[in-house]
Amino acid sequence: MKSVLLVNLGTPAAPTPQAVRSYLAEFLSDPRVVKLPRWLWLPILHGIVLRTRPGKSAHKYQQIWTPEGSPLAVHTVRQAALLQEKLGIPVKYAMRYGQPSMETSLRGLPDPLVIPLYPQYSESTTASVADQLPRGVRMIEDFHSHPAYIAALAANMQQHWRRTASSSCSPKRARLGSPVSESW
Repeated sequence: MKSVLLVNLGTPAAPTPQAVRSYLAEFLSDPRVVKLPRWLWLPILHGIVLRTRPGKSAHKYQQIWTPEGSPLAVHTVRQAALLQEKLGIPVKYAMRYGQPSMETSLRGLPDPLVIPLYPQYSESTTASVADQLPRGVRMIEDFHSHPAYIAALAANMQQHWRRTASSSCSPKRARLGSPVSESW
């Protein structure tokens, strides 16, 4: 492995109806995402969904959009930068749907390892990424049960509890059957 490509699902380029329409058209046109026959689905997609959904979705995106951009894109950019710093090799990111595309991001990456940012394998996510890869490019299909991933999740949970829980309701002090232990 001489480089890494992180792939996330995708996001519109902007919180506008036009950008959302473009994003949804790409996303919902993928046969891995919508498992209806093309002859049935495409008229529904273009005749109904892409005429009604973009405005409603754009409004929701506007509510979460930050000055830096889409939260998903912002965090994916940060993950790639931090991983590159940690590994000391080129790390780029791409979106399966939207920009930057996988094709664009793969250009110039020597011997890349593709890591879809979905821990568990799913045909509508991981397989869709694999469909877009050039022959011979390696990809990690899942990592949900990898000990390092589980350890990272556990560390995040412990850090969260240290920040938010008072000593009287920490998991170690909760008695079985108490409201705190029931929430676990």
